[in-house]
Amino acid sequence: MTLKELKSIGRELTLFLAMFAGCFASLAGRRLLSIYVKGQLSDIKNKNCEAIALKFDQAPRTLQRFFGINQVE
Repeated sequence: MTLKELKSIGRELTLFLAMFAGCFASLAGRRLLSIYVKGQLSDIKNKNCEAIALKFDQAPRTLQRFFGINQVE
């Protein structure tokens, strides 16, 4: 889906993601889930954390940490 198409289903997608809101303690977690799902639905070629984060103007590490990937301690 293009970003325009994603925006057209915005309300329905928001309602769908709201069903999972209780799984996240913070608003930031819910926002990152939204970015990830939109990335999976989008038309980007490589559907990995880095590509999705960059598509939605986020730092790739932010989305990687959301999934616990490459955590630096």
